Amino acid sequence: MRGCKLLCVGLLLLSGAAEVPAYVHVRVTNPSDFARPDELVELSWAALQERLSTLTPERVRVRDVASGQLAPHQVMDEDGDGRPDALLFLVQLWPRETRGYRIEAAAPETTFAARAFAFHEPRRDDVAWESDRVAFRTYGQGLWRLESLVSSGIDVWLKRVRDLVITRWYAKGQEAYHIDTGEGADFFSVGPTLGTGGTAIWHQDRLYPARNFKAYRIVAQGPLRAIVELYYEPWQISGVEVSETRRITIDAGQYLFRQEVTFHAATKQPLTYAIGLVKREGVTGAWKQRSDWTWLSVWGPVSRQNGGHGDLGTAILMPGEHLLGVRETENHYLLLGHIHPGQPVTHYVGAGWTAAGEFQRVEDWWAYLDRFVQRLREPLRVSIMEAATGALRSPAESYTYAAVVDPAYEGSEGLQINGVRHYRTIGSALADVPPDNAAPYVIFVRRGRYYEKLSIDRPFVYLIGEERAATILSYGDVAGGLCRDTPQWQVLQAHWRAENRSAQPREAGRCGTRGSFTLRIAAPNVRIAHLTIENAFDYPARHVALQDPQAVAVLVDREADRTVFYDCVIRGYQDTLFVDGGRSYFRDCIILGHVDFIFGGGIAVFEQCDLISRDRGQSNNGYITAPSTPRSQPYGFVFYRCRLLKESPKMNAASVWLGRPWHPSNQLGLVSSSAVFLHCYMEDHVRAEGWTEMRGIDPARERLFEYGSTGPGAYPDRPQLSAQEAVFYAPEHVLAGWMPWQELS
Repeated sequence: MRGCKLLCVGLLLLSGAAEVPAYVHVRVTNPSDFARPDELVELSWAALQERLSTLTPERVRVRDVASGQLAPHQVMDEDGDGRPDALLFLVQLWPRETRGYRIEAAAPETTFAARAFAFHEPRRDDVAWESDRVAFRTYGQGLWRLESLVSSGIDVWLKRVRDLVITRWYAKGQEAYHIDTGEGADFFSVGPTLGTGGTAIWHQDRLYPARNFKAYRIVAQGPLRAIVELYYEPWQISGVEVSETRRITIDAGQYLFRQEVTFHAATKQPLTYAIGLVKREGVTGAWKQRSDWTWLSVWGPVSRQNGGHGDLGTAILMPGEHLLGVRETENHYLLLGHIHPGQPVTHYVGAGWTAAGEFQRVEDWWAYLDRFVQRLREPLRVSIMEAATGALRSPAESYTYAAVVDPAYEGSEGLQINGVRHYRTIGSALADVPPDNAAPYVIFVRRGRYYEKLSIDRPFVYLIGEERAATILSYGDVAGGLCRDTPQWQVLQAHWRAENRSAQPREAGRCGTRGSFTLRIAAPNVRIAHLTIENAFDYPARHVALQDPQAVAVLVDREADRTVFYDCVIRGYQDTLFVDGGRSYFRDCIILGHVDFIFGGGIAVFEQCDLISRDRGQSNNGYITAPSTPRSQPYGFVFYRCRLLKESPKMNAASVWLGRPWHPSNQLGLVSSSAVFLHCYMEDHVRAEGWTEMRGIDPARERLFEYGSTGPGAYPDRPQLSAQEAVFYAPEHVLAGWMPWQELS
């Protein structure tokens, strides 16, 4: 045996690493009790390059370790010296979720749509900035050539689309972008006011704002973060000369932008300043003060001119250490604060429109502001791990690995090299596991495609792939097809018949659903990590010719308990994953299929997994689950913080059911199907009805529920749990005190 570092279900590093690492591993944690969608992680470029010397702005990409997907990123030069200062990348995190990312020194494989932008419009001398949610602009002195507006206020452009509109709207002309033709419009009136988030000196109960900006600098134009700097010429206030600079930063996915304001003055005494929101007809103001941040908001109808409709919320946030108070004037709601000349103060400013879809009531807008403040209090926790080449390094317990499987190995099967057995096939390595094994027996599987049909019937087997996307176990048996008639297969079939297990073959020689597996787990304490397991039966081409086209990729059989799948892809079409054993835990996995692709009578928790429905090109594109939970069993399937996605954007909306109750013909009267979705995101392919019948079994009489679903496929009219009932389905309760996620922390 030889020692190595291995996280309990998956982090393994073998010798032979290259001298210069290929990537750096970064771990990001959401410490909040709410989701953090569309949030940017910022890393020091110097810190990354210290660990990864081959990193350049042209050769960098960011990969989500669990999904294998690339994340949008941006290299930042924040001081304009031509050298990178930071790397940004976009994350989507569920409550309390931790995800791993790889910063790879390699050319990007794809491009991503820009989601933040800044622009100077030369004819009007406007500077505008936008995210994919909302846009803003302010005015330069060049505007005076066209009109006499004197203002340093900030205008809001309201968007109903999630792309970038600034240049397109300017091209339409001033009159056109005030009319909503489907994308939104400029319904907001600023004039000489502060607009949304403009600033001014407050002196003797009066506002003294700057005039239009004199100069500007666009620091970054996206695609994820845009930064502009605005410079205002000096003005006099009771004999004191004051000038102002603003640095504005807007990020993808956000309704609020960051505004750093600096006032310069020939005095060392602190100044009183204001940041404000203009009043509008029919609006109400509200504010919430805390020790660290105070927000002030205005909510009310949009101007009804030019087709204006819906309600608009605007808001400003001021840090508590600077706050002096809240003031209402004839035209404004203001936050007053103190500021030292030459020292910047950071605020946040933004707007949300009901027609954009996310906010329907003022309470929604206030809740968003509260969450935003909580984000400021609880920033994402980011740690850069050690650089690596073949697998991730992370602090871990010490284990030993017993075997290495490598398709390029040319020696004798099982030959020991430096105390470690080497194999060409996974099956040969599994055959050498002692039948009475009582400690982790780690088999490391190098990259490659393995055409094998495997049963793991020895306890404590840890099957660890080198890389999920490149380590693939594949076989193509199908329920209605012929199975290889081996002694092992005959023994297995006899065992299943003796126990009257479900989903057996209809006729001799056929595989049956239960026998069509690529990988079968039939022992306790098995761990599978960093693998793709697929049933390669060509369903689209061959299913019409077969009576039984079910083709299982993974079978967790009755003998299994405390099974873990971590960072795996489980891929098939009909009946992809058959969970029929004791307790199972699936974490950071991707499961693909269309008809009943997660089914069986076992107990399983799926945490942070992607359930991807494949397109059959029909109005009924299938069913995600088909539980056959024994009536005596309190739990079946629990999906916790998962995403229900569609494989193709062309898939018909409302074409996939959450599931249907499977009552096997040999278990009639013994089944009460149980499946629960907790805090899951659902795309629009999920049907509004959610559940449907199977062979006359009414889903309303089964244990099929949701709680906290979000996304376009979430409908509150489906069977819901109360908050108190949802606690009953917490993973630690479902798994009866077994908490495998502790091994992954």
